Amino acid sequence: MKNEIRRPTVDEWFLALQLKSIKKGFHLPVYLDADITRTVEKLNSTEKVPYTAILIKAASHLIHQMPDVNKATVHSVFGVKIIEPSYNGVNLPLELMIDGKKVLTGITIRDAYKKSLSEINAEIKLAKIKTMNDLPVNCIVHGPGLDWVKKIKLRLIHLMMNNFPRLYLKKGGGGISVSSLMNLAHAGANVHMNAFGMTTITVSSCSVEKLEGREILKVGLAFDHLVVHGAQGVRASVELVKILQNPELF
Repeated sequence: MKNEIRRPTVDEWFLALQLKSIKKGFHLPVYLDADITRTVEKLNSTEKVPYTAILIKAASHLIHQMPDVNKATVHSVFGVKIIEPSYNGVNLPLELMIDGKKVLTGITIRDAYKKSLSEINAEIKLAKIKTMNDLPVNCIVHGPGLDWVKKIKLRLIHLMMNNFPRLYLKKGGGGISVSSLMNLAHAGANVHMNAFGMTTITVSSCSVEKLEGREILKVGLAFDHLVVHGAQGVRASVELVKILQNPELF
């Protein structure tokens, strides 16, 4: 491998643009161990444990039980704006493979606390059946054209979403995000992860620890301290663990 210095791709540049905006928040990470043994035992043992669906449903229950954490924050030219959806929605980023390209998109699952885990999984599976034409932003990122023209278009989209928060509601964005990389879980690698986003709370996980017959889900919960007090963030963390450990909710 030779040394190389290059410009970022449009995809890398757009990701950096979004992360710079998210970094304006003051996110505090919380690391949780949730014993989900009883929840897993309730499921059909012959099926693969749907960890992502469990996290989504738990996050939706959290919104239902603590509606004051159902928020998103944008840093506009007019100052900080707080978005409070009137609905129960959980955001989930999805990585798709389209025409040989890895494409990042996302969906919002409404009222997941009322749905079965199978229904949530079916909704995720359906969302993965997309072409590039179904994803306008990715059409710009991965489509033909000059990079500088693409960057102008993407910067305009980014400015619109951050300065006109009603667009977020119009698109149906949720108040909590789930970032699940359980597909990368590896026995013995008990990794805690945290992810930050524009929602007040982001729930994430990428590993489960099996210890003396118990199944411990490693969960990260990050909350934006700009709009959530510390005590509220801790209450949300404790409540999330209680939800995950209650098989009756799944």
